[in-house]
Formats: sequence, structure tokens, C-alpha cells
Amino acid sequence: MAAMRANAGDGWCVPAPAPESFGITEPGEARRLERRLRGQPLRTFTEPTRLTGAVGRIPGTGVHCRPATFPFARFAAELGYRDIALDGPHDVMLSDPRSVADVLLSCATTPATP
Repeated sequence: MAAMRANAGDGWCVPAPAPESFGITEPGEARRLERRLRGQPLRTFTEPTRLTGAVGRIPGTGVHCRPATFPFARFAAELGYRDIALDGPHDVMLSDPRSVADVLLSCATTPATP
């Protein structure tokens, strides 16, 4: 991530990937997405999260995509969260928004328990 930031030249942000990396290849959709993409602050990758233990009292659901880039299922399990995996790329909300909406709606109708 630091190398990507250095190559971008702004010093604080990791540049957004190209639309093709999200599986968006249709030219019109790729242009539409490219106009909306923004870089991500480097510190979101490098600063540690400080947890007080309070998160353990909040019921939650971990929703992630398969194949996973990061061990999201393990993260959810460590927090005691229900885990739901979607088949698709990391940004499946772009390539298959209906499946994401369906999962979110199912979470709303069947809340997680602490």
C-alpha cells in the first residue's frame, strides 16, 4: 500500500483501482464508475484499531465476498458475528447489486443476536 501511495505522488492516499479490477468491462459502465472512484487514505491500512471490548456487546453480521482477499470470515467469527459470504469479486455491489441488496434485506428481517 505504501508503494502504491508513493507511486501516486500525493503522499496520503492509495489510488482507486481501475474499473476492470472490479469486473466492470462494459465501456459505458466503466466510464461511469471511473468518474466516481476515489482513493482511500493510506492510514486506513496502517493505523491500528483500538477496541475497548464494547463491540462484543453489539450484535452484528459480517458480509464478505468469496473468494476473500482478507480473512473476513475469521474476523466475523472473532467478534461473534454471524457470517454471510457472497460469491463474487470484492466489490460485488458493482457487479451484482441485487445480491447485495438481498443479503442486506435478509439481515434487516432476521437480526443478529449478541
